[in-house]
Amino acid sequence: MSQSYPRRAQLRYTVWAWSAYAGGGLAVADAAIQRHRSLAASGPLLAVASAALGAGIAWSRRAARYGVGARSERVVADRLRSLEGRGWVVCHSVVWRGRGDIDHVVQSPGILAFAIETKTSRYDHTHLARTREAALHLDPYWQSCVPVLCLARRSGVCAEEQGVQVVSADRLVARLSELAGRA
Repeated sequence: MSQSYPRRAQLRYTVWAWSAYAGGGLAVADAAIQRHRSLAASGPLLAVASAALGAGIAWSRRAARYGVGARSERVVADRLRSLEGRGWVVCHSVVWRGRGDIDHVVQSPGILAFAIETKTSRYDHTHLARTREAALHLDPYWQSCVPVLCLARRSGVCAEEQGVQVVSADRLVARLSELAGRA
């Protein structure tokens, strides 16, 4: 599986955070050295250190949030792996120009395709709308593309909401098979 968008973002923010921490640490060390020469010279360096460390904390938090998303996408990818040996085609992190990526695109042995957006456990109407848009984006390539929102850390969910199949990871494969069987 190629590296997902959340995993790439997590790595990017982690690098930025550690760079900010390093810069903040150097500014603190320089301020300590400058303090012996002149108190006025150490003040601005401490302000720079504080800003750098604050940015590092913010980027670390953002990296952690992307890490949760990356783990959720991995859960769904692991579930979809069982379809691959049965004639299904499964693609992960499909580029959607100007919109990021479509988490998973699955084609059944027939003509039906699925655009799958992964969420950890909660979603709202904007997530449903994005999932519908992803399926519409893929429609020219298949006769029909079904929008699916998969909740990686919930169980027992299988419903349709605003034209989107909302399903938990534990029911994902069964629901896709059922929908493909109807087509």
